[in-house]
Amino acid sequence: MATTTALSAILPQLGRRIGSYIGSFSTTTAIGGTGSLTVVISTELRDIGFTDDDVLNDSFLKITSGNNLNEVRLISDYTGSSGTITLTGTDLTGDSSTGTTFEIYRYDPDQLRDSLNDAARQAFPALFKRVDDRTHTVAPGQARYARPSTIEPGYIRQVYLVPKIESKTYSENILKDQNCDFEESSSALTDWSDSANITDAVEADTTTPNNFMVYRGDQSAKLTCAATSTGTFTISVTDPTNYESEELNFSIWVYSKYASLVSPIIQIDSDTATSGTAHSGGGWERLTVSATASNIGSTIKAGLTSGPSEVPIAYEAIVFDWSEEGDNLVFNTQQPSHYNLHIVGCGALETLTAGADTITLEPHRVNLLVDYAALTFFEGELDQTSAEDQNAILRQITHYRNKTQNGRGEMVAPTLKKNLLPAAGSTSYGIY
Repeated sequence: MATTTALSAILPQLGRRIGSYIGSFSTTTAIGGTGSLTVVISTELRDIGFTDDDVLNDSFLKITSGNNLNEVRLISDYTGSSGTITLTGTDLTGDSSTGTTFEIYRYDPDQLRDSLNDAARQAFPALFKRVDDRTHTVAPGQARYARPSTIEPGYIRQVYLVPKIESKTYSENILKDQNCDFEESSSALTDWSDSANITDAVEADTTTPNNFMVYRGDQSAKLTCAATSTGTFTISVTDPTNYESEELNFSIWVYSKYASLVSPIIQIDSDTATSGTAHSGGGWERLTVSATASNIGSTIKAGLTSGPSEVPIAYEAIVFDWSEEGDNLVFNTQQPSHYNLHIVGCGALETLTAGADTITLEPHRVNLLVDYAALTFFEGELDQTSAEDQNAILRQITHYRNKTQNGRGEMVAPTLKKNLLPAAGSTSYGIY
């Protein structure tokens, strides 16, 4: 699993780097407890030396918990004897108790956040998010496929063919004694149960034209759900108590052109179901979910495999004979039909909005992002300052530009594997 870092951790780091971060504190009087919703009180400020009146004036307060999470206000007045901060702007929402956390910055923390987002784009490809996209399926006679939108133009690096593991014959599948592949009957989806709001039907394969709603075999399950409604479509494990305390992994191929409407689940008895990652709306996708089988009474609904490891993926075949043309991935030779494509590439880092938002970046690489953000921030400040202050800002710009150019913390893109000559006697792809 990729390592992520939250904005709530990166923002103070950037603040410290450029001398903006004053500290993190907690309220000692509930917001609204004085009768005013523009007052924040913390004796912690006084305890660490902020005892002079007005010393925090024109600084910025960012609330990091409670009813006013992520609110930012300019400090208009500070009373050192009581640790009382008066804020500009509209009223805050009252908190029921003390202990609300907040941070104080010399510069607007939202402006610092914007500098981080600008820096994430400017730092590409020195900093990027690795993308493993599996939303395309090879179709008969089709050579051109849309480049996954999560991969930046020109940054597809590797392409693989992924065969489907046959669920009916896979020995570790604890559902293989049932209709796990939807092939038992041409008129009914035996062993599967739908709830209210779900209508199921057998979807038969056709040719000339090919029916893309059938991924492999002769048929699949077609599910229809009423608008604004939800429902479930489940299959139950035989002898479920055999798997007490084991890790259960359910995997299913689903076709959808609508995002966030379909998710895999595992449910033990009548307990709350565990949900996996929702479908992205990209066509055929392999959805997975894992849960631990504990306190089983009588049923396990859904679930594909049982054991200590994740649901397996079949061995992949690497494809060399491809090119990227504009917004498309183009195969120069015909590929076998009904294989899933695994496309590896480099994507832009996520945009950060609220403190809990995360960016896919290891902590040791955050330093480089912070340097880029500091450079971006001071570049923006240059035209907003007087002539006498510009020399100081130019020195900061030079300093952080040098830091971003020394290469420390830069990422290395996945190896580019394309247009290579295959070994004699082999096809354009081979087992990798």
